[in-house]
Parts: sequence; C-alpha cells; structure tokens
Amino acid sequence: MIFQYGDVLTDINWDRLYMTILKRLTSIGTQREVGVLLEAYKCYIRQFDYLHENFHRVDQIYWLFYPGFIQGFQAGLQVKRVTLYPMKGRFVDHEKLAVIILRACQRHRVQCFIRDFNFEDLLNLSGPKVLQHLNHCYGNYCVNLETSSNEKSKFVAIFVKYMESYLRCKNAIRDGDFAILEVESVRWLPFWRARKRSKYYDACMRKIETLYGKDMESSVLESMRINRLPKLNADRSHVTHDELNELQNLWLKMLNPNSNFDTVVSQSTHLSIYRRCGIDVYGPSAKRGTPPSEESMIDYCVSVLKNAGVNDFKPCKLDKNFIWRHVAIDKFSPKAAAKGKNKKNKGQVKMSETETLYGELFANLITAPEVDAPEDEDESDNEYEVDLQGMEIDGEEDGLPTTPLETEADQKTALQKLSNVKHYKLRSEALVDMFLKGLEGEKDVVRERKELLGKRKREEDKIRKAVAYFNERRRAEGEKMDARIAEDNSFVES
Repeated sequence: MIFQYGDVLTDINWDRLYMTILKRLTSIGTQREVGVLLEAYKCYIRQFDYLHENFHRVDQIYWLFYPGFIQGFQAGLQVKRVTLYPMKGRFVDHEKLAVIILRACQRHRVQCFIRDFNFEDLLNLSGPKVLQHLNHCYGNYCVNLETSSNEKSKFVAIFVKYMESYLRCKNAIRDGDFAILEVESVRWLPFWRARKRSKYYDACMRKIETLYGKDMESSVLESMRINRLPKLNADRSHVTHDELNELQNLWLKMLNPNSNFDTVVSQSTHLSIYRRCGIDVYGPSAKRGTPPSEESMIDYCVSVLKNAGVNDFKPCKLDKNFIWRHVAIDKFSPKAAAKGKNKKNKGQVKMSETETLYGELFANLITAPEVDAPEDEDESDNEYEVDLQGMEIDGEEDGLPTTPLETEADQKTALQKLSNVKHYKLRSEALVDMFLKGLEGEKDVVRERKELLGKRKREEDKIRKAVAYFNERRRAEGEKMDARIAEDNSFVES
C-alpha cells in the first residue's frame, strides 16, 4: 500500500482518474491494460494533506474578518504585504498578523474576565478546586461571548474561535499528534458546508471515507498514522508530507554551483546542500529594517479592543467602524517599537503576561475583606505583593487617537501608504458561527453523500455491465462463427 498526500486539485484529479480509467474498458482491446491500471489504482491511498488544509483555513478567516477588522489593525500597525488573499501573497506575513491580533484578543478577554469575575466564590474552595472552578467559569465566559447580544464582542469571539482551531492544527503538526488533526479536520466540515466551499468539503468527506471506510484495514490505518508526519532530522519538529514535497521541489530547483560532475552527483543525495545553493542562485535575501516586537504590537491591539468596548455583554449592534474609530496611523511607531524607545515604559521593568495574570488573581483574593490573610513575620516577603498600576482593565479610554479614521476616505488614505492596499467594508456574515450554521443540515449530510456515492456506483455498474454484455455477445458470436467454420470445413471435406 502506497500513501500519497497533496493539495485539493491533486485530490480531485486523483478521484476523477478512477472513472476515466474505468471508461476505457468500453474501448476494444484495452481490457487487459485497464485491468492492470485499476489494480494499481487500488494500491494507492491519496489524501488532501494538512498543510494545504491549514492554508485554506487562514484564507477563509481572512475572507470573513479582513474587511473592517484585520485591515483596521493593519493600518494602525503599518503592516505591509497583507491583503484579502493570503494564498496570493506572502502567507507568513498574513499568518503573523492574524496571530498577533489573536493574542491581543485573548489577552483582552482574560483581563475582562478578571475584571468581571466574583472572587468571593473562591473563598470556600481550596487546593485544585480553585483552579478547576476558575477554568470552568472562564470556559463558560468564552462560550457566552460567542452568543452574546453585544455583536462587537460576538464578532471578536468568533474570530478567536476560528484562529484557535487553526493554531491547534498547526501545533499538532509540529508535535506529531495525528489525533487532533483528524478531529479538527472533521470539525471544519460544517464550516466548508456553510461557506459553500464544495471542493474542500468533498475532499474532507473523501478523507473520512478513506480513513474510516469498510475497505480500510486496522493495520493499514495504524501504519499510515505512525508514518503520517515525518521529521527532517531528530532535532526538528514534524512536518506534513505535502510540506516536505514543497521543500524538496524548492531544493531541487536550485542548481549545484560545483563544476565537478562527480561532486554534484555525490552531493545530490543530500537535500540540505541545496539550501546553500540558494544564495549563489538567487543572491542574499534583501535586508529589511528591524521589525517591531510582537509584544508592543499586541499591546497596541489590546488598547484598540479596550477602547472599542469589546468583551462587553451590554446589547449593542455591530458598527462597521468599531475598530477603525480607535485606530490612528500616528498612534503606533514601528521604528520606536523596534528600538525599544517607548518612553511610557522607560525605567520600568515590565512583567510578563503570566506574572501579570497571577498577580491580578492573587491580588483580588488577598485584598478581599472577607479573607483573613495569615500573619507573616516579614510583610515584605509576601510573594503575591505585585504592583498592578500598569494593568488597566477598567474599560476607560486609554490613549484615544487624536485623528480617528472614521470616514472611508481617511481609511483609504491610510491604506494607500501600505503599498496601496484596497479598502474593504466589514462583512456582517462574520457574525454567524459557521461551525454551528453548517450543522443545521447535519441530518441531510449522510443522505446526500450516500446519494452521490450511489450515483457513482450505478455509473460504475453500468459500465461494467455493458462491458460484460459485450464480452458475452462476443463469446456467443465467436461460438457461432466457430460452428459455421466447422460446418464449412466438413462440407469441403465431404
């Protein structure tokens, strides 16, 4: 058994190849060759691989959330080479910007949860039950945001839900966890169905039928899972097969600079040598300015979300400028952020996100009036005594931009400075949770798929019956012809 992986187009063509080969049975004199091809076809298991599946996930996230949301942060952070179509540009830049916005949304969500949480509920709990209760409450808090009547909060919560699912798949590839990848692949089926992306939907359905169908043996499935995600070397994380193929194609396109043919042949067995050839063929990579730190970019996005009133449960309609209204191109300076010349934090030691979170939690517990804190011999040894003045989570306006980009003309002007990026209006359909919308027709999924497979099976049976009927007619006509020849021979002999 041979396992192959590729993109959607290759998977579609491979699926169509079976019927193309089968139809050749109707041509005279091709049955033996077609039979060999069909037997060889059954020895291959072709699937839509996870690298391209992740590409399409980010592509759909950008299609829904780039207009009016990601684009607003892009203008504020002054990020170039990012458009509505990640697959047509530099994918890494699109992914990085989306992840930065995700981290900002997650940080702001945690801060709002701490602000609204009633810490008195923890007074009667002890040990692991405290963390279990916090985890349960935080999970409910996140779910409630996804169904909130505040459409701004719901909009951001759905974006976080999609991006977290994407990152789970990406991290599962690095860790070699095939189980998460299989689960998330099935979980995105309603999304493709709701977005009417039939190619991705059909590719995932074929993957499910291949992995869990009646023709798949348990030993073959286990062997495929063990070898599902290769490693380039022992010290590196896992990669997908389609990513490995992309790297190999890239390496093989780089010419070996050595003039000795024997040396070229010996070095061609080592793919890593082609990375060095890239410098000689394409030249050194262009030197760009030092990019701003992700921490400063996340802080800026958090301030925009806070000023926009996100993660508030007060009923509110979605405003197309709810992000643009709090974005100004002079608010964030990439050069100052890259060089660390932010005067606001000058002379201060900034706490990490984890230290700030734990400090806020324990500060609320200790300062509660109902708690009798244990007496310490030295008050200065209190390990939970943290200065939280720098953490503003009260929802107040924090550094409103002096020139908000509310009008469409101002927004287009700001985007023109980023390599003339096209302006898009906010999409209201992003408020719909595609995971849930796609489940509305869940009962019809199995029926529709069975009808499609049944139609294909009937077409296949029709071809095979036609070929069998032709063979039978040919055999009968051959017997009649042999009888006539024998009769004619006997007449001539007589």
